[in-house]
Amino acid sequence: ALSAVIAGVLSGLLLTVLQAHKVQPLILAAETFEVQAADDHDHGHDDADESGRIMFRLGTNVLVGVGFALLLSAALALTGRRLDWRQGALWGLAGFAIFSLAPALGMPPKLPGMGSGILEEQQAWWLGTVVATGIGLWALLLVPATWLKTIGVVLIVLPHAVGAPEVPAMAGSVPPEMAAAFVSATMVANLVFWLALGALAATTMARLGHSETHPA
Repeated sequence: ALSAVIAGVLSGLLLTVLQAHKVQPLILAAETFEVQAADDHDHGHDDADESGRIMFRLGTNVLVGVGFALLLSAALALTGRRLDWRQGALWGLAGFAIFSLAPALGMPPKLPGMGSGILEEQQAWWLGTVVATGIGLWALLLVPATWLKTIGVVLIVLPHAVGAPEVPAMAGSVPPEMAAAFVSATMVANLVFWLALGALAATTMARLGHSETHPA
């Protein structure tokens, strides 16, 4: 548990820094476009409000990081393999594929001012995609039986064959290049977060386990 807390806190902090420098400026720019489209002249962003956003995001990222680190640490422990940062990073990459990449293929991250669909349908599709991708990757990579690997591939493809909930067409105020930059920045930040989370979880588990087995 301690290793998960350490990995989650550090990874959450790293994600917050990346978001503050790469993601948040795009959100603020999109909000400016949204204000201009509404002919609202009360624009500008208060520094105190921005600091509050960063602190809230930091707390959220740390909590999410610790939660994911607990899941990842449990998975690493179940493998029974010798742990190092490379092994952890590979598991982190799998986490990125399950929780970030696969859902984003059907529902890319959206900036303020862009169209949105029915929340319940999106949540159901996201959850189904995460579960199907997770089971699919497990069957594809960790199970020796060929027929199960085939089922794994089917599960990974299935949510995208079904298709994500449709988003109503909307004449948004956000330029397409800004929306594309936001998707790219968000995905890169999440990738770095998951790689760091996996590497840190494996490293701290190995070191703490070694220190407990061989006390000074």
